Amino acid sequence: MNRKERRLALRTAFQSRLATDTVVVEDFGGHLPRPKTREMIAAMERWGIGPDDKVLFILGEQPESVVLSLRNIERVKLIAATNLNIFDLLNADRLVLTTAAMEKIQEVYSD
Repeated sequence: MNRKERRLALRTAFQSRLATDTVVVEDFGGHLPRPKTREMIAAMERWGIGPDDKVLFILGEQPESVVLSLRNIERVKLIAATNLNIFDLLNADRLVLTTAAMEKIQEVYSD
């Protein structure tokens, strides 16, 4: 599979997931002065994400407080917007994106 086909498949998978189970948040990294897993779990509950959902967090930049808050939660994966892959997109039940990640994805993966 060449690069253009791979990018098209990634864009198609991402667009199909955006329409269904995606939560887009502003920038929750600034709201976490200290890494607290409990606060991140509470935020996920506010966004309608259940405890049994597989969640993929896609961030434009990865603040240390967010990384430390998410690393102890089961069924949560954190990736950078430039490292998107089809397996992670299709394997997750819910996606959580920041607006910075959306801009980065449009910049990197657009035609």
